[in-house]
Amino acid sequence: MKAEEVGYRIAQARKKQGMTQRELSEKLYVKRETVNQWESGTRQIKGDDVARLADALETTCDYILRGVEAEQLHFFKDLGLTGN
Repeated sequence: MKAEEVGYRIAQARKKQGMTQRELSEKLYVKRETVNQWESGTRQIKGDDVARLADALETTCDYILRGVEAEQLHFFKDLGLTGN
């Protein structure tokens, strides 16, 4: 899991929701700089923040961390590639 790739997916999901970094930070009760650092890959996201972030962006933790779209989850589960 590369921080830059995770950051790119966070930014894409945020933009898909039509949110600014500020709006996302307010939803998560973190600083805007924190969101910026996640997106730029200069700060790794903590485990407990991933679920809150996925909920706020209406996506899954698997998408944020691994790039696995929700539609693909059954395929990855069948192959044993996810811990869920």
